[in-house]
Amino acid sequence: MSRLPLLLVLLPACVRTVPLGPDPGACAVLPEEGAYSWGEIGIGNCLAGPADIRFIERDGETWLAVTNADPYRGFSSGSLLLIDWNSLDLTVEKNLLPAPDGRDDTSVVAHAVALDSFAGDVGYLPGRELAIVPTRLSEESDSRVALDVARILDLDDLSAPAPWAVDDEIQLRDDPQLVVVDEAAELAYVGNLTDHSVNVIDWSADRVAVEGDAIPAGDPCDGECALALVDVAPIAALDGGRLIDAGEDSYAEIANLLVEEIDLLLDDSWTLSWVDGTFRIWAEEDVRDGDGELTGVHGLVRWTSGTSDAGFDPSALGVELGPFLDIATVEDPYFVLEAGIPSLWFADAGRIRKAQSTGAASDWTVVEGDIALEPVPAAPFLGGPSVVLVAEVLTVFYDQREASGGDATIGRTSSSDGVTFQLDDPTPTLDPADVPGFASFEHPFVFVDPVANRYRMWLSGRAIDGSWSILLSESEDGLTWGTPETVLSAAEDLAAPTVQYLNGRYVMWMSSGDGEAWSVASAWSYDGRNWTVPEILFTPDLGYDPLDPPRPAVQGDLTAGWSVEGANLGIQPIVAFSGAHVGLVGLGFEVASGHEFSNDLLGRRDAARGMLPGAVVDGLMYVTGVQPNGRSNLAVLEQSIVGTWLPVAQDLVPSGIGGNLTGAGSPAVFRDGDDWHM
Repeated sequence: MSRLPLLLVLLPACVRTVPLGPDPGACAVLPEEGAYSWGEIGIGNCLAGPADIRFIERDGETWLAVTNADPYRGFSSGSLLLIDWNSLDLTVEKNLLPAPDGRDDTSVVAHAVALDSFAGDVGYLPGRELAIVPTRLSEESDSRVALDVARILDLDDLSAPAPWAVDDEIQLRDDPQLVVVDEAAELAYVGNLTDHSVNVIDWSADRVAVEGDAIPAGDPCDGECALALVDVAPIAALDGGRLIDAGEDSYAEIANLLVEEIDLLLDDSWTLSWVDGTFRIWAEEDVRDGDGELTGVHGLVRWTSGTSDAGFDPSALGVELGPFLDIATVEDPYFVLEAGIPSLWFADAGRIRKAQSTGAASDWTVVEGDIALEPVPAAPFLGGPSVVLVAEVLTVFYDQREASGGDATIGRTSSSDGVTFQLDDPTPTLDPADVPGFASFEHPFVFVDPVANRYRMWLSGRAIDGSWSILLSESEDGLTWGTPETVLSAAEDLAAPTVQYLNGRYVMWMSSGDGEAWSVASAWSYDGRNWTVPEILFTPDLGYDPLDPPRPAVQGDLTAGWSVEGANLGIQPIVAFSGAHVGLVGLGFEVASGHEFSNDLLGRRDAARGMLPGAVVDGLMYVTGVQPNGRSNLAVLEQSIVGTWLPVAQDLVPSGIGGNLTGAGSPAVFRDGDDWHM
């Protein structure tokens, strides 16, 4: 039985006595002069950390190719080392490699070329006389996620390996390491550790196309064709697309992004804008005669969203509901669908009336008769109607006063047949006398809240000093109401609310007065109490009366999606709905929304792989985040005044504390007396 000789390669390449202080090793390449640090020392041809070893057979010769990483960052680079196998003495236990200055007494023939610090496997491409060496970060690194490259080395002269002059690198995916070469197919396969993908490299010298550039038939580039990546799954190609969400407290994220036709893909910047829906707002405006003179009465003009970049545009029809329909004046409209028929309830010189549209939106017919109350209330001048079912009975809330311009209270009436209304209780439903600082309550807007599961009334409150704000009262049965609380006020006057619950949030339209005009404004809220700063939508043609803020009536056609606009291609004729695939030119994507908080709330360091919600205690949510290296950690989120979640503490139990080596997760938090326990 014969024994195979054993090759033992050791680090460092020689053993010698060294003086005190740091010793970079005999084969390190030091700077010529001056002070220097470890990162400025070349690795030379030392084996800093062997990563791969391959045999190369060529022209009857055998060479050993060794890639070396630099895991400890003691030197500035890794290397590829080529050793002539025939120069090794196989009769001895170890062979010494030559030092850069040639002072070592050895017959070993070896040559090296510097590489990036973290080299991977080496793949030899016979016929092309090239080597592919992927470079990557270390296994423990979690400081970045990016595309890495493979270095391409020219091995035509094995005694002088060097970067390939044609193209010395090719871009791969994250952390490439493994290389397998298929000589028959002239393909190389590179495994990427971080994203678990495989890059396929075509290294044939006579392919018919190189990266999209045609090569004439029969012209194999004389062996100088650059290497090219093969797209083995074009439909599953990835791109670095992202959604920059510039909205206010919005949680939209790109859930999927596909490059579907690379040849059709255009260089463009896309903007997604949230669209609650298309809205019609009927606003009071002054009615003018044929000469453009004021008539002293009001009518309704319909403004519609989504028809231009201006936001809301007035109807070209002008006044839709006005004195030409045997109406003295129109004030405080309220829109509702009754059995699918659009209906506008409104105040007409102290009376409550109703108009319906059975055809086009502008074709209104006034229902004969007033909303007559029996008996007549003590404050018979009515306004601001709001219609709702209370215990399956049609109920109208309104403001009531003794005469036009006087202080008002909130009243209520009901009808079993929708025609004859009974004054249930002459006592005001809400009276400003019960709330210090207020002189008048007006414009009630009532609906059954689908989230709070109770009746809610938003109303206008005029303070003793003449300023207006918006209040909220709540009721369990629609009959007995709690004391109103101010929920929206500002430096300008805010009054006459209309509220709808749309796409997971409350939206309010109101009048905003600056002392010169009443404008229609909007705000939104997660809970109906804490509202965003109102945004002015438009200003109707209406004379300003500080005692008479007009209420807008609103009809919404819900969209609940995103409009898509390209910087070059403009607005696209599509709507991006959550969870649905959206196709653009060569590009497809999906949008996710509706989640409680975004996945990147803690940042990539603490939650690269997402978050798991845990215990909620006293308004704080304890969550588990997973870092890129798989370690779990604990964080605390707190809900802001508008309902969004914000991080207040991260990595509560740092690694190594109490044996916490792999991370902590799934916290249970409770109070015991004055102490907290986890």
